[in-house]
Amino acid sequence: MRRPLFNPDELSSNPIAFVAAIGLIFWSSVVVLICATRIATVFFSAEDFVVKSSYQVCEPPLNNRCETHYSIVRSSGEGGDFVPFGYQFKRGLLVEGTHIAKSAASFAYVIDDRPEQWPYLGTHALALLGGIGGALAWLFLIKMGILPLWFRTRNE
Repeated sequence: MRRPLFNPDELSSNPIAFVAAIGLIFWSSVVVLICATRIATVFFSAEDFVVKSSYQVCEPPLNNRCETHYSIVRSSGEGGDFVPFGYQFKRGLLVEGTHIAKSAASFAYVIDDRPEQWPYLGTHALALLGGIGGALAWLFLIKMGILPLWFRTRNE
């Protein structure tokens, strides 16, 4: 007879297994949500503009939380304000006169006539796969009986 992977008596009295399983699904869900959102945002965005200037916008009253805004001129000739999310571009790339073009449904930018891939695609894809793996591991733990066993012995 095959020995069970988890000892039911040991697991039912050990809340660490329960907390670890709940923590695993929580953090896996957070990682999947953040990475999928960032990947989709970059993939579906379409931009074509020239950076005119940059300026800091700080949160009052302490002015300790600042972010950089960029005055841009779009290809249609209209001006605008652009705020990239934290790591949409490499540091120091958005300087005065830089032309950035990106078509929707791709991860490639054309920056001053040089094609460049979004630099953080691999990192996000790896984290997304890790989050999905964590969610699948959580389902495996439920199938193996850690969570139902913990609830069953507490309620009896």
